[in-house]
Amino acid sequence: MPQLKHHGLKIIDSMHVELRFGIVELIDRRQFPAWIGVDYLSEDQRTALKRFNNREYLQCCSKLRDTSLKMIHALNYLGSTLLVMENRDQYAYDGASMEHAAIYFSALNEAPYHLDAYISYLRILADCLSFAIPFFYVKAKGIENRSFRKHKTWFLETFPDFDPEYSAILQSHTKWFDLLAAKGDANGEGIKGIRDINYHRFATYQFGSRPLPNGQHRILISHVTGEGIQRSDLLATLEELTHDFFQFLELTHVHFAALASKEVPQHPWSSEERSILMEFEIKDVRAKYRFFPMID
Repeated sequence: MPQLKHHGLKIIDSMHVELRFGIVELIDRRQFPAWIGVDYLSEDQRTALKRFNNREYLQCCSKLRDTSLKMIHALNYLGSTLLVMENRDQYAYDGASMEHAAIYFSALNEAPYHLDAYISYLRILADCLSFAIPFFYVKAKGIENRSFRKHKTWFLETFPDFDPEYSAILQSHTKWFDLLAAKGDANGEGIKGIRDINYHRFATYQFGSRPLPNGQHRILISHVTGEGIQRSDLLATLEELTHDFFQFLELTHVHFAALASKEVPQHPWSSEERSILMEFEIKDVRAKYRFFPMID
Protein backbone atom coordinates (compact mmCIF):
# COMPACT_ATOMS: atom_id res chain seq x y z
CA MET A 1 0.00 0.00 0.00
CA PRO A 2 1.25 3.52 -0.74
CA GLN A 3 2.61 5.61 2.09
CA LEU A 4 0.26 8.52 2.57
CA LYS A 5 1.83 11.97 2.47
CA HIS A 6 -0.71 14.18 0.72
CA HIS A 7 -4.03 12.69 1.87
CA GLY A 8 -5.19 11.98 5.40
CA LEU A 9 -4.99 13.30 8.94
CA LYS A 10 -1.65 14.59 10.18
CA ILE A 11 -1.41 15.28 13.91
CA ILE A 12 1.41 17.77 14.36
CA ASP A 13 1.10 18.17 18.13
CA SER A 14 -1.63 18.39 20.77
CA MET A 15 -2.70 21.79 19.46
CA HIS A 16 -2.19 21.45 15.71
CA VAL A 17 -3.86 19.12 13.20
CA GLU A 18 -3.63 19.14 9.40
CA LEU A 19 -6.16 17.57 7.08
CA ARG A 20 -4.48 16.95 3.77
CA PHE A 21 -6.39 16.48 0.53
CA GLY A 22 -3.73 17.11 -2.05
CA ILE A 23 -5.69 16.13 -5.14
CA VAL A 24 -7.90 19.20 -4.63
CA GLU A 25 -4.92 21.54 -4.53
CA LEU A 26 -3.29 19.83 -7.52
CA ILE A 27 -6.37 20.11 -9.73
CA ASP A 28 -7.10 23.61 -8.48
CA ARG A 29 -3.59 24.87 -9.25
CA ARG A 30 -3.88 23.81 -12.90
CA GLN A 31 -6.55 26.44 -13.51
CA PHE A 32 -5.36 28.85 -16.18
CA PRO A 33 -6.26 32.02 -14.21
CA ALA A 34 -3.91 30.90 -11.42
CA TRP A 35 -0.98 31.49 -13.78
CA ILE A 36 -1.87 34.98 -14.95
CA GLY A 37 0.97 37.30 -14.01
CA VAL A 38 3.46 34.49 -13.30
CA ASP A 39 6.59 35.74 -15.03
CA TYR A 40 8.75 32.61 -15.10
CA LEU A 41 6.66 30.72 -17.66
CA SER A 42 7.94 30.24 -21.20
CA GLU A 43 5.65 30.76 -24.18
CA ASP A 44 5.39 26.99 -24.69
CA GLN A 45 4.33 26.58 -21.06
CA ARG A 46 1.69 29.28 -21.37
CA THR A 47 0.38 27.60 -24.50
CA ALA A 48 0.20 24.23 -22.72
CA LEU A 49 -1.70 25.75 -19.81
CA LYS A 50 -4.33 27.24 -22.08
CA ARG A 51 -6.12 23.92 -22.38
CA PHE A 52 -7.18 24.47 -18.75
CA ASN A 53 -8.84 27.74 -19.73
CA ASN A 54 -12.18 25.99 -19.79
CA ARG A 55 -15.32 27.14 -17.96
CA GLU A 56 -16.39 23.61 -17.11
CA TYR A 57 -12.95 22.85 -15.69
CA LEU A 58 -13.15 25.96 -13.51
CA GLN A 59 -16.60 24.93 -12.31
CA CYS A 60 -15.36 21.40 -11.65
CA CYS A 61 -12.57 22.84 -9.47
CA SER A 62 -15.13 24.80 -7.45
CA LYS A 63 -17.35 21.74 -7.06
CA LEU A 64 -14.40 19.53 -6.09
CA ARG A 65 -13.27 21.89 -3.33
CA ASP A 66 -16.83 22.56 -2.13
CA THR A 67 -17.68 18.85 -1.99
CA SER A 68 -14.40 17.94 -0.28
CA LEU A 69 -15.08 20.45 2.50
CA LYS A 70 -18.67 19.22 2.86
CA MET A 71 -17.44 15.62 3.02
CA ILE A 72 -14.95 16.54 5.74
CA HIS A 73 -17.66 18.26 7.78
CA ALA A 74 -20.02 15.30 7.30
CA LEU A 75 -17.36 12.96 8.66
CA ASN A 76 -16.77 15.25 11.63
CA TYR A 77 -20.49 15.31 12.46
CA LEU A 78 -20.81 11.56 11.92
CA GLY A 79 -17.82 10.87 14.16
CA SER A 80 -19.24 13.19 16.81
CA THR A 81 -22.60 11.40 16.87
CA LEU A 82 -20.89 8.00 17.02
CA LEU A 83 -18.77 9.21 19.92
CA VAL A 84 -21.91 10.13 21.87
CA MET A 85 -23.52 6.77 21.10
CA GLU A 86 -20.36 4.91 22.12
CA ASN A 87 -20.56 6.70 25.48
CA ARG A 88 -24.31 6.48 25.85
CA ASP A 89 -24.09 5.46 29.53
CA GLN A 90 -23.00 9.04 30.21
CA TYR A 91 -26.19 10.38 28.65
CA ALA A 92 -29.00 7.79 28.60
CA TYR A 93 -29.26 5.96 31.93
CA ASP A 94 -31.93 5.34 34.54
CA GLY A 95 -32.69 8.69 36.14
CA ALA A 96 -30.86 10.74 33.51
CA SER A 97 -32.10 14.27 33.06
CA MET A 98 -33.92 15.22 29.88
CA GLU A 99 -30.95 17.39 28.88
CA HIS A 100 -28.54 14.45 29.11
CA ALA A 101 -30.83 11.93 27.41
CA ALA A 102 -31.59 14.41 24.64
CA ILE A 103 -27.89 14.52 23.67
CA TYR A 104 -27.91 10.76 23.05
CA PHE A 105 -31.22 10.60 21.20
CA SER A 106 -30.28 13.64 19.12
CA ALA A 107 -27.09 11.86 18.05
CA LEU A 108 -29.11 8.75 17.17
CA ASN A 109 -31.48 10.83 15.03
CA GLU A 110 -28.74 12.84 13.30
CA ALA A 111 -26.38 10.00 12.34
CA PRO A 112 -28.43 8.88 9.29
CA TYR A 113 -28.22 12.40 7.81
CA HIS A 114 -24.44 12.38 8.06
CA LEU A 115 -24.19 8.87 6.66
CA ASP A 116 -26.30 9.87 3.65
CA ALA A 117 -24.24 13.03 3.16
CA TYR A 118 -20.88 11.26 3.30
CA ILE A 119 -21.95 8.55 0.86
CA SER A 120 -23.38 11.13 -1.57
CA TYR A 121 -20.31 13.38 -1.43
CA LEU A 122 -18.01 10.46 -2.20
CA ARG A 123 -19.96 9.75 -5.38
CA ILE A 124 -19.80 13.41 -6.44
CA LEU A 125 -16.04 13.49 -5.81
CA ALA A 126 -15.57 10.46 -8.06
CA ASP A 127 -17.26 12.21 -10.97
CA CYS A 128 -15.32 15.45 -10.34
CA LEU A 129 -12.08 13.49 -10.64
CA SER A 130 -13.18 11.76 -13.82
CA PHE A 131 -13.87 15.15 -15.43
CA ALA A 132 -10.69 16.93 -14.30
CA ILE A 133 -8.09 14.23 -14.89
CA PRO A 134 -8.25 14.14 -18.73
CA PHE A 135 -7.16 17.79 -18.86
CA PHE A 136 -3.75 16.74 -17.54
CA TYR A 137 -3.06 15.01 -20.87
CA VAL A 138 -2.00 17.10 -23.86
CA LYS A 139 -4.19 14.88 -26.03
CA ALA A 140 -7.31 14.26 -23.99
CA LYS A 141 -9.96 14.17 -26.71
CA GLY A 142 -12.09 11.06 -26.48
CA ILE A 143 -11.34 10.19 -22.85
CA GLU A 144 -14.55 9.44 -20.98
CA ASN A 145 -15.04 12.20 -18.43
CA ARG A 146 -18.75 12.37 -17.54
CA SER A 147 -18.80 9.59 -14.96
CA PHE A 148 -16.18 7.71 -13.01
CA ARG A 149 -17.64 4.38 -14.10
CA LYS A 150 -17.16 5.19 -17.80
CA HIS A 151 -13.81 6.84 -17.06
CA LYS A 152 -12.59 3.64 -15.41
CA THR A 153 -13.84 1.47 -18.28
CA TRP A 154 -12.10 3.70 -20.84
CA PHE A 155 -8.69 3.34 -19.16
CA LEU A 156 -9.03 -0.33 -18.25
CA GLU A 157 -10.84 -1.81 -21.24
CA THR A 158 -11.13 0.60 -24.17
CA PHE A 159 -7.60 2.07 -24.20
CA PRO A 160 -5.56 0.33 -21.47
CA ASP A 161 -2.27 1.33 -23.16
CA PHE A 162 -3.04 5.07 -23.27
CA ASP A 163 -1.51 5.56 -19.80
CA PRO A 164 -0.48 2.16 -18.38
CA GLU A 165 0.58 3.63 -15.02
CA TYR A 166 -2.77 5.26 -14.39
CA SER A 167 -4.58 2.17 -15.68
CA ALA A 168 -2.64 0.14 -13.09
CA ILE A 169 -3.81 2.51 -10.34
CA LEU A 170 -7.42 2.10 -11.46
CA GLN A 171 -6.95 -1.66 -11.59
CA SER A 172 -5.52 -2.01 -8.10
CA HIS A 173 -7.13 0.79 -6.07
CA THR A 174 -10.76 1.25 -7.00
CA LYS A 175 -12.34 -1.21 -4.61
CA TRP A 176 -13.70 1.94 -2.97
CA PHE A 177 -15.77 2.64 -6.08
CA ASP A 178 -17.11 -0.92 -6.19
CA LEU A 179 -18.16 -0.66 -2.53
CA LEU A 180 -19.75 2.69 -3.26
CA ALA A 181 -21.43 2.20 -6.62
CA ALA A 182 -21.23 -1.42 -7.84
CA LYS A 183 -24.30 -2.42 -9.84
CA GLY A 184 -24.02 -6.15 -9.14
CA ASP A 185 -23.23 -8.75 -11.78
CA ALA A 186 -24.18 -8.72 -15.47
CA ASN A 187 -27.76 -9.62 -14.53
CA GLY A 188 -27.99 -6.86 -11.94
CA GLU A 189 -27.84 -9.42 -9.13
CA GLY A 190 -25.40 -9.67 -6.23
CA ILE A 191 -24.09 -7.08 -3.79
CA LYS A 192 -24.64 -3.53 -4.95
CA GLY A 193 -22.79 -0.41 -3.84
CA ILE A 194 -23.96 1.37 -0.71
CA ARG A 195 -24.81 4.53 -2.62
CA ASP A 196 -26.91 2.65 -5.19
CA ILE A 197 -28.65 0.71 -2.41
CA ASN A 198 -29.56 4.03 -0.80
CA TYR A 199 -30.82 5.59 -4.02
CA HIS A 200 -32.48 2.66 -5.76
CA ARG A 201 -33.28 -0.01 -3.14
CA PHE A 202 -34.96 2.12 -0.44
CA ALA A 203 -32.23 1.28 2.08
CA THR A 204 -32.42 2.45 5.69
CA TYR A 205 -30.04 2.15 8.62
CA GLN A 206 -30.59 -0.13 11.57
CA PHE A 207 -28.66 0.86 14.70
CA GLY A 208 -27.50 -1.50 17.40
CA SER A 209 -24.78 -1.62 20.03
CA ARG A 210 -22.76 -4.05 22.06
CA PRO A 211 -21.43 -3.21 25.54
CA LEU A 212 -17.66 -3.35 25.99
CA PRO A 213 -15.66 -4.11 29.16
CA ASN A 214 -14.41 -0.49 29.31
CA GLY A 215 -17.95 0.84 29.76
CA GLN A 216 -18.33 2.04 26.17
CA HIS A 217 -20.48 0.51 23.43
CA ARG A 218 -19.52 -0.80 20.04
CA ILE A 219 -21.93 0.72 17.52
CA LEU A 220 -23.25 -1.56 14.79
CA ILE A 221 -25.09 -0.10 11.81
CA SER A 222 -26.77 -2.42 9.32
CA HIS A 223 -27.84 -1.46 5.81
CA VAL A 224 -31.34 -2.82 5.32
CA THR A 225 -33.56 -3.16 2.23
CA GLY A 226 -36.77 -5.02 1.46
CA GLU A 227 -34.59 -8.08 0.84
CA GLY A 228 -33.16 -7.93 4.35
CA ILE A 229 -29.78 -6.90 5.72
CA GLN A 230 -27.37 -6.10 2.90
CA ARG A 231 -24.41 -5.25 5.12
CA SER A 232 -24.36 -6.04 8.81
CA ASP A 233 -21.49 -3.65 9.64
CA LEU A 234 -21.75 -0.57 7.46
CA LEU A 235 -19.14 1.31 9.50
CA ALA A 236 -16.51 -1.33 8.71
CA THR A 237 -17.44 -1.03 5.02
CA LEU A 238 -17.08 2.75 5.15
CA GLU A 239 -13.70 2.49 6.84
CA GLU A 240 -12.44 0.02 4.21
CA LEU A 241 -13.86 2.19 1.42
CA THR A 242 -12.32 5.39 2.77
CA HIS A 243 -8.86 3.89 3.23
CA ASP A 244 -8.83 2.50 -0.31
CA PHE A 245 -10.12 5.83 -1.64
CA PHE A 246 -7.28 7.71 0.04
CA GLN A 247 -4.73 5.27 -1.35
CA PHE A 248 -6.19 5.85 -4.80
CA LEU A 249 -6.00 9.62 -4.28
CA GLU A 250 -2.38 9.39 -3.13
CA LEU A 251 -1.24 7.37 -6.14
CA THR A 252 -3.28 9.49 -8.54
CA HIS A 253 -1.87 12.68 -7.03
CA VAL A 254 1.72 11.48 -7.40
CA HIS A 255 1.14 10.35 -10.98
CA PHE A 256 -0.50 13.52 -12.24
CA ALA A 257 1.81 15.79 -10.26
CA ALA A 258 4.63 14.15 -12.23
CA LEU A 259 2.81 14.91 -15.50
CA ALA A 260 2.34 18.51 -14.43
CA SER A 261 6.03 18.75 -13.52
CA LYS A 262 7.01 17.83 -17.06
CA GLU A 263 5.18 20.91 -18.31
CA VAL A 264 6.01 23.32 -15.49
CA PRO A 265 9.00 21.93 -13.56
CA GLN A 266 9.50 25.24 -11.72
CA HIS A 267 6.42 24.61 -9.55
CA PRO A 268 6.42 22.23 -6.50
CA TRP A 269 3.45 20.15 -7.60
CA SER A 270 3.78 17.40 -4.98
CA SER A 271 4.57 19.59 -1.97
CA GLU A 272 3.16 18.25 1.30
CA GLU A 273 2.64 21.82 2.48
CA ARG A 274 0.48 22.57 -0.56
CA SER A 275 -1.63 19.48 0.15
CA ILE A 276 -3.11 20.96 3.33
CA LEU A 277 -6.81 21.64 2.88
CA MET A 278 -7.58 22.52 6.51
CA GLU A 279 -5.70 23.26 9.72
CA PHE A 280 -7.54 23.25 13.01
CA GLU A 281 -7.68 22.52 16.73
CA ILE A 282 -10.34 20.08 17.86
CA LYS A 283 -11.03 17.86 20.84
CA ASP A 284 -11.21 14.08 20.25
CA VAL A 285 -9.92 14.58 16.72
CA ARG A 286 -9.15 10.90 16.13
CA ALA A 287 -12.63 9.79 17.16
CA LYS A 288 -14.41 12.50 15.19
CA TYR A 289 -12.36 11.90 12.02
CA ARG A 290 -12.15 8.17 12.62
CA PHE A 291 -12.52 7.17 8.97
CA PHE A 292 -9.62 9.32 7.79
CA PRO A 293 -6.34 7.39 7.55
CA MET A 294 -3.43 8.75 9.53
CA ILE A 295 -0.30 10.23 8.02
CA ASP A 296 2.71 9.08 10.06
